[in-house]
Amino acid sequence: MPNILWYIIIVSMGLLLLLFTFWRRRPLADLLCFFLASAAVAYLLEVIVLFAFGSYHYKPGIFSEPVAEDIFGHLICNGLFWGGFIMLVSAFSLRFYWSALIAVFFMLVEEFFRRRGIYVQYWWRTHITGIGAFVVLEAMKRWYAKLKARKNAAWRFAAFCSVAWLLLVAPPIILLLAGKQHCGIGLSRNYYLDDIFTEVPYCLLLSFPTALCIAARKKTWWKAIPFAAILCGDILLNRFGILTFKGGWNLFYLMEVRAVCLLFYIALEKHSFSARSVRQDESPRSFAGIDRPLPDEGERQPQVHGQGRDVVHEMRDGVEPHEPEGARPAVEKPEQRGDHRHRENCDEL
Repeated sequence: MPNILWYIIIVSMGLLLLLFTFWRRRPLADLLCFFLASAAVAYLLEVIVLFAFGSYHYKPGIFSEPVAEDIFGHLICNGLFWGGFIMLVSAFSLRFYWSALIAVFFMLVEEFFRRRGIYVQYWWRTHITGIGAFVVLEAMKRWYAKLKARKNAAWRFAAFCSVAWLLLVAPPIILLLAGKQHCGIGLSRNYYLDDIFTEVPYCLLLSFPTALCIAARKKTWWKAIPFAAILCGDILLNRFGILTFKGGWNLFYLMEVRAVCLLFYIALEKHSFSARSVRQDESPRSFAGIDRPLPDEGERQPQVHGQGRDVVHEMRDGVEPHEPEGARPAVEKPEQRGDHRHRENCDEL
């Protein structure tokens, strides 16, 4: 069985979890934003572990160059396989024992891949994957809860900085694998590592001002600054021979891709985790025995004792609740009876 088929299996598993989460939870804009942010964090962490420290090696069998193999495995595993489980745990607020169970599953998958010879460990060990998976799942779950609460703008800004970095760095890395462009300043003798070590910090440096300018809602013209800055940066890199193109690809095509990514980012930033966005109720679910969250204080319905759920529904619909048949009439207090008699005497006079 080819190596790539095993990678396709685990990627399909993560993709199914993503589709299930997007189907059962709302709003979709928030879910998509958090998926991209969590994928960006996972990518950045593995860039350090995989490429900087050389901890392990993916072997999907697509490229002859080992680093290109690592980049391909890095993209599909962290984006879809890990991303699917992160979204499941975060969106459904699963308990910590579910995170522990998923971490054990990750270790089993890694050990299976290692024994099949489609994944090689150097100084990395399987139990480190389990510990790291549990920590990442729990941290992402809490981050998502902070974003949903919409109380601290710093969490939201951090999420959109991550999304901005991902949308800036993903096209050059994919184009690198496709043999269309290369960006490097000689930080490594390896052709692919040189690009990774140059593109990742460069796009990370651009992500903060990009997120800051686009978040300036009162001044629309600020959103044009990232377009101009990225264009000028790519032109300078190309003039100095740092950014090179191959196979008919050129700077104009790259800027078209950049513009599409930035426009998508602007739309996502406008509608995700925003006070202006309409907060949709969470879809009913019964996954993992989780109850539906309680409504807000302003949405809680008044309870009428002794009349059941029908009265509650009538009060919510604006209809006067009817008195059930056979119900005992309310007993008037002596003071109330005296008041009625006094009113009757006044009417007679």
